[in-house]
Amino acid sequence: MAELHGDGRAELVLTVDCASEATGASQWLVHSAEATGFSTAPTPFTLPSAPVGDDPPWGRIEAGADCGDGVPGHAMLDLSGDGAPDLVVTRACEDEAVGKARWDVYLGGLGGVSTTATPWALPDLGAGTSYAALEGAAACRSGRGPGYGLAHADGDGVLDLIVTEDCGDGTVGAGIWRVYAGSASGGFSATGGGLGAARVRDGIVPVLGPLRPRGLLSGGSARV
Repeated sequence: MAELHGDGRAELVLTVDCASEATGASQWLVHSAEATGFSTAPTPFTLPSAPVGDDPPWGRIEAGADCGDGVPGHAMLDLSGDGAPDLVVTRACEDEAVGKARWDVYLGGLGGVSTTATPWALPDLGAGTSYAALEGAAACRSGRGPGYGLAHADGDGVLDLIVTEDCGDGTVGAGIWRVYAGSASGGFSATGGGLGAARVRDGIVPVLGPLRPRGLLSGGSARV
């Protein structure tokens, strides 16, 4: 189940079809939502070509990278803010820059996603920086990079990258999060701004809550 047509209704998405090698490799088959169920005849949803390994590259709507089987890390998400979900490749087995310096974003549209990727620049936070999924917990000791997620932080309708822990900056996660603004034309800003600096006032300090699903911020306050 996924919402691919931008109409707010979830569709039944066939990602692998044993009778069709194209399904999961270059297309999905979408049964649109109707008043009493799903359409009986599917509509093709086009996908970019990718090397096919032991498993179809797009055999799941969202997947972590499994390079042994030829599956790139990917997910469907409206990253550009136009209302249509995009195919976001967060790790490509044949290109180490994907997941470190950029994501490859195939912009969504009517009937599928673009066949060529828009490079989505990621901020460089130093050695070990990795963005191999849409969100991640910090793993500084193992060198796997910062804690981060996606949320609407500046109100422009485009998702921003929120760094919640930076291995090279101890203030991030202690009193602030670092916001790297998203751009509809592609990528996040190279430098970030602070969000939610803690200020004690009459014994009350703001608390930065977790990033909620679908790009919402949560938070609150606590008495100290």
